[in-house]
Amino acid sequence: MYDDGSFSPLLRQLPQIRRARDYRLYTGDGRRLIDLWQYGGRAVLGHTIPRQLRELKNSASRGLFVPFPNHFEGRLEKAFRRLFPERVMRIYNDTESLREGFKKVEFTYPPEHLLPDPAFGHSADHHTTALWRPFLDDAKTLYDSLDILLPVLPFSWMSSLIIVLLKKTVSDRFPPSDLVSSVISSGLLASVLALMRQSEKSDYSGLMQNLAHTSWQHRGIYLANQYCNDDGAYEKMFVRFLNDGFLIPPKKTLPLILPVKPDSLSHGELIKLSGLLNEFGN
Repeated sequence: MYDDGSFSPLLRQLPQIRRARDYRLYTGDGRRLIDLWQYGGRAVLGHTIPRQLRELKNSASRGLFVPFPNHFEGRLEKAFRRLFPERVMRIYNDTESLREGFKKVEFTYPPEHLLPDPAFGHSADHHTTALWRPFLDDAKTLYDSLDILLPVLPFSWMSSLIIVLLKKTVSDRFPPSDLVSSVISSGLLASVLALMRQSEKSDYSGLMQNLAHTSWQHRGIYLANQYCNDDGAYEKMFVRFLNDGFLIPPKKTLPLILPVKPDSLSHGELIKLSGLLNEFGN
């Protein structure tokens, strides 16, 4: 349901990617790119979360790819209750069960491009559903009045899954969670636990000061340029950043995401990034 930009034709402009580690992508022609797309936020903790990789390997080595009942289900629900004590989690393999729930509560199933996104500070007025993103100080309360939150979680295997966080007043009208394999459940659990452990964040105050008089809007680690509405202009910006070693989102409706882990960018990289942002910030 969440459009992460992965179907954008702009991604075809990238060289072959041979390896991804933390926030860096390594290409077949020997280049190194800094990832500011982060799969729409699904790699917000980087592309290699050690405990997540271990859990995925352990489950895969036991051949647990089929969606059987597994012991990770209860642990996953408990982890979500710690993050969102007032909400009930559902996990669906596709949109069918979600659409059924929307129909029962007589809500309009929202087009993905109309979902309020806290990275842009979108108003939630007249909405029932919004995205939730981590590392925003007000992320838990920004859309607290809404019945349904769709969290963007640090789990790159999630493109086919839908996680739903429901207010208790509507949760009983939504179908129960679908079964998912131990491989998926264990990896998702590890990503949620890693998210809860990540308390130390990078300080980008210097970069933000340099962008104070530009059209870039920042909320936490998220940067959005709401004035770059023309597809041709955005493609020009995408290519310019790519040529200078930065991968930005392949869709203009997505925010740039700065690495949350401290010291992920060098001083020189920050200076180069600041120059690019200023170039396209008017």
